[in-house]
Amino acid sequence: MVFGCVATMATIAGGVWEMRVSKDHLRMIREAISPLDTDGIREAYRNGEFPRAGQVKDLDKRYRWDLYYAAIRRAWSLHDATHGYTMAHIDTALRAVVDPLYPEE
Repeated sequence: MVFGCVATMATIAGGVWEMRVSKDHLRMIREAISPLDTDGIREAYRNGEFPRAGQVKDLDKRYRWDLYYAAIRRAWSLHDATHGYTMAHIDTALRAVVDPLYPEE
């Protein structure tokens, strides 16, 4: 798992720019998601025991975003803190906070 400020590169109209989530917002995301990211929930997702599992193309992405939306329902302040970011910004932060369901060996 990566800690600190999240940065990734993307190409836009031939240029390169950085997407960033502040350290404070990354901390908020981590604190909100961490209690929800349990072994039991991870196992359920690995076994396809969640709504519309048969339609999922990227299981890790679905898992990260389900955790994010569950965290928002518990703490609306997380929505307010991440409101100005794009989905790409938030997904980059979620990748830093949520380990893949099937870690590379």
